[in-house]
Amino acid sequence: MRAIRIHEHGGPEVLRYEEVPVPEPARGEARVKVEAIGLNFLDT
Repeated sequence: MRAIRIHEHGGPEVLRYEEVPVPEPARGEARVKVEAIGLNFLDT
């Protein structure tokens, strides 16, 4: 799957668009399809 990941503090220039493996849920967990997210400055 494609993901935008942050590996360091900074502005939009530190965002990295990457291919990552699709996680498999463990027993008692569920995988949720996300259509959109929001990101706040304090989250970075």
